[in-house]
Amino acid sequence: EHLLGMEPYEISHPPLGKLLIACGIALFGMSPFGWRFAGCLFGILMLPVLYVLAKRLFGRDLWALTAAALLAFDFLHFTQTRTALIDAFAVFFILLAYTLMYRYYSETPAELPYRSSLILLACCGCVLGLGIAVKWTAVYAACGLAVLFVQGAVRRYRAGERVLPTCLWCVLFFGIVPFGIYFLSYLPYFSADTQTPAWKIFFDNQIYMLTYHGGFSEPHPFQSKWYTWPLVYRPIWYYGAKSLAAEGLVSSICALGNPLVWWCGTLCIPVSLYRCVRSREDRFLLTAMLSQYLPWALISRPTFIYHFFASVPFLILMLVSALKALSERMRYGYVLTVVLLVGAAGLFVMFYPVLSGAVVDRGYVLNVLSWFDSWILCY
Repeated sequence: EHLLGMEPYEISHPPLGKLLIACGIALFGMSPFGWRFAGCLFGILMLPVLYVLAKRLFGRDLWALTAAALLAFDFLHFTQTRTALIDAFAVFFILLAYTLMYRYYSETPAELPYRSSLILLACCGCVLGLGIAVKWTAVYAACGLAVLFVQGAVRRYRAGERVLPTCLWCVLFFGIVPFGIYFLSYLPYFSADTQTPAWKIFFDNQIYMLTYHGGFSEPHPFQSKWYTWPLVYRPIWYYGAKSLAAEGLVSSICALGNPLVWWCGTLCIPVSLYRCVRSREDRFLLTAMLSQYLPWALISRPTFIYHFFASVPFLILMLVSALKALSERMRYGYVLTVVLLVGAAGLFVMFYPVLSGAVVDRGYVLNVLSWFDSWILCY
């Protein structure tokens, strides 16, 4: 619709994510490869971004590679980024925004001079605007980024830098610029309806989205509460080839987390809470992860496990932080890292059929992969 200049039918989210999908269709046609291309590309790009953030957090390639590998082996990351959904774009921009903010948060004026810090914050604001123009969940990131900015500004103030001008610049960087990016993402809406004023099209869509998401109350068989997501309690069954069931075969696509990564990462949350008093890195990770996660506790509409996607990279970084600490204290601590990586990769291979739609024996899915009664993975 956007490519043909038509009025869009799906207007329950801002336009940018769908425009990015349209870019893939423009390049490769209205085909599965075309409409999946952009999301898959952004899913791949998350890995080097997470690598850079982990390298800055932990200082060694080993831990940066470990973090990127654990994200690559995560089931939800794989499924959500290859099925033409907009979540891949939102999570990419959220992760990139936190990566940019970490430098301001962690470095002194000597390490990051004043002008360089302004350029960094300007880039962070632009990335945040792109994220919000994809999906409103990036607004949660804005709250976490604000907390980190204040902590970084206090640290730089104590080091002798004047932070009031920086705060004034941030009104532009994190207010006016993101709004401008968000508004400009509606240009296809404006060009498709030249009879209605642009401001009215824009305003009406905000009201519609707010009403749509606020009024969404119909129960769904795969909905789940926010506190069950880290436990991988209720996956979403996206697709199933019913015609194959009579032949004893299965072709399914399901959204769930890698249990080994998610369960171990969840155990590391209290560890980060304990360490955050002394560890700047753990304070950063807790702020990033909880700002993306805890707001869902206030949401009354039905929610789903994929809403945890934006928290997963930071959960993985908490896990890597704990592995690093164990390796520094225990003689064979590195063995745990190897075991975790091998285990995560092994589970990815094991569950690959129900993540990708590959055709396998139905008994394999029911007897080997369906670990809990709450996991519905096939017909």
